[in-house]
Amino acid sequence: TAEEFADRVFDDGMAAVVAVASAGDAHVMAVDIMGTTSRLVVSDEMDKSVFLASELPMPAKGMCYQVWRVTGDGQMVSAGVFTPDDDGHIAAVLDGGVGDVDKFMFTIEPPGGSDHPTGEMLGEVGA
Repeated sequence: TAEEFADRVFDDGMAAVVAVASAGDAHVMAVDIMGTTSRLVVSDEMDKSVFLASELPMPAKGMCYQVWRVTGDGQMVSAGVFTPDDDGHIAAVLDGGVGDVDKFMFTIEPPGGSDHPTGEMLGEVGA
């Protein structure tokens, strides 16, 4: 249930997710990943972003999802790796700021992620 999910978020120390998602300047962008609609929330004032998903399929055994911050000059820097819980939920503050980001890209990568995208590009959204 939504209540159980909220309990897990706060139990896991994810109050920062709520802070970014509820920031006065937060803007929410939908991104289609693996046939599900996930959300990327960006707060320029906080210089942070959050990835939220539900019903996200578990990646293939031994793989993980990875988010990339893509700058205007095309540089790609990892913003974090994750796997959903058993219900497909993710609620995570991404690594790095948002000031120089043109878009975010999502890939499937080996455990622990990669230094640069090597796996299938699953989706992208402008910052």
